Amino acid sequence: MKQILLDSDFVFGVMADFMNGVTSGDENAFETAVQSLCKRYELKQEQEAMIRIALTNLEQLANHADEDFNLTGFVGLECNIIKWIICEDYEHLNKNVLRDTIEGN
Repeated sequence: MKQILLDSDFVFGVMADFMNGVTSGDENAFETAVQSLCKRYELKQEQEAMIRIALTNLEQLANHADEDFNLTGFVGLECNIIKWIICEDYEHLNKNVLRDTIEGN
């Protein structure tokens, strides 16, 4: 796992700006969020790709979720996933996050 100084407030701020942009129709919200994270943490191409996938999923849910869906909880999960991607904590993602999803199906 890569040892970096992760500023959670920065990540949460980027995610809040992203969600506000998505829900208000800002066409640049996605790319702004990706570039903010890539620049701040000097992410590798692979990490950028994973961030793009996570934000794409979140953007689709935000635009299509109904009021019964716990979007706030999902945003919180995505914030943690993004933090694990930045820290390259793939073992945690595979064993503790994705495993439950894959085994639950």
